[in-house]
Amino acid sequence: MGALSNYIDYESFGRDIRFDESGVFTDHGYVRSNGGRFVDIYDGKIENIPEEYRIQSPNLYVRTAIGRTEKDMER
Repeated sequence: MGALSNYIDYESFGRDIRFDESGVFTDHGYVRSNGGRFVDIYDGKIENIPEEYRIQSPNLYVRTAIGRTEKDMER
């Protein structure tokens, strides 16, 4: 835009757009509704996620919580 960009109040322009769109600035960017419907299809059960979309095995070893020994406390 060249020299013309020196005469544009970008902060006011952005604020007006945010107001018109009902958008929100976050720590990670700008969010606004696109008018689409959000459908949450995950029910919390890993077995309902297709294998090709899983990023970890459901058969992971889960360590139980154990108390710390005196030897551990010295570290």
